[in-house]
Amino acid sequence: MTGCRSPSCTGFTLIELLVAVAILAIVATIGVPSFGSFMEKQRVMERRDALLGGLSVARETALNRLQPVVLCASDDGSSCGSSWTNGWLAFIDSDRNGSLDSGEEIIAVNQHDASITVSLSGASDTVTFEPNGFVTSRTFSFCSSSVSTSNRRIGISSVGDLTLGDGSAITCS
Repeated sequence: MTGCRSPSCTGFTLIELLVAVAILAIVATIGVPSFGSFMEKQRVMERRDALLGGLSVARETALNRLQPVVLCASDDGSSCGSSWTNGWLAFIDSDRNGSLDSGEEIIAVNQHDASITVSLSGASDTVTFEPNGFVTSRTFSFCSSSVSTSNRRIGISSVGDLTLGDGSAITCS
């Protein structure tokens, strides 16, 4: 049997379908790992950008209100903690004691899952912007557990300038 040769017969043969499926499988095998790396990089950048926005709001608020603003790690979005991995909050430190007390205004909060490790360099677990915008120089690291080229960094200079860094050269603990 030689197949249908009339114009009314259209469609794919089984062999053509199998070739198309094989090509699709090869393309998917190549593309899926790259897509996973892309998604991991996007998650790290999203986390970094959220904190970058929080740092900017904190500095601007300190300058505008002429009061210190503290950024601290937060597990629940309503109190300070010790791990930056789950989130952070920023508050106006009206009594200038460096901790969130009753009655102090929370100006920014960001909570997220712990899929990206976030760490802060230095002896203190907080970042305090003084009323003049100055701060102790610090570095935040954003680390992926699976794709080291996705790692990111935010550096904070003593005058409050923010710098960004990226790549596997970022040290993650």
